[in-house]
Amino acid sequence: MSPTNDDLSGPLTWERQSIFSRDYFLKGRSGELANIGWPHVLSFRAEGRADGRTYILTRKGVFRPEVSVLRTPYEEKVAVMQLAGQGGRLEFSDGSRYTMVRPSILKLIWSFQDENGNEVASFTVPAFKKRMCEARVDGGMHRERQLLLLLIGWYVIVPKLDQRGGA
Repeated sequence: MSPTNDDLSGPLTWERQSIFSRDYFLKGRSGELANIGWPHVLSFRAEGRADGRTYILTRKGVFRPEVSVLRTPYEEKVAVMQLAGQGGRLEFSDGSRYTMVRPSILKLIWSFQDENGNEVASFTVPAFKKRMCEARVDGGMHRERQLLLLLIGWYVIVPKLDQRGGA
């Protein structure tokens, strides 16, 4: 049975197995949908998997940090995100753009908005469960784009939680 967008329409949760693990799993109604892992705590390189595809996510830069997303095995650049403050600007290789925002500094909530300002993905980290995240994605997009937004968003959020001492 091939995966459908129905897997992504219900409640989605990013979580890790143990407190010392650097591997996170995106789970939905039908089980595991994607995963992402860092080799060690201070690493800016992570490997994500979704629907049989593998992605390498890397962060470079200090004053103008940038996240690159490559699809392996051919090192095809899929997306680039310019980080700024609590979010950033994401551009896919097809030219589509999204903005990651954090509407409130008091709550651990982030979202991606399309070029029209419509929310297409959201991430909510419960106050006392900083090792997990409740995620939601717009059902009107292609499945690969949905999963990539969820992977890239979580890749950007985890270091922010680490800085707060919660992830």
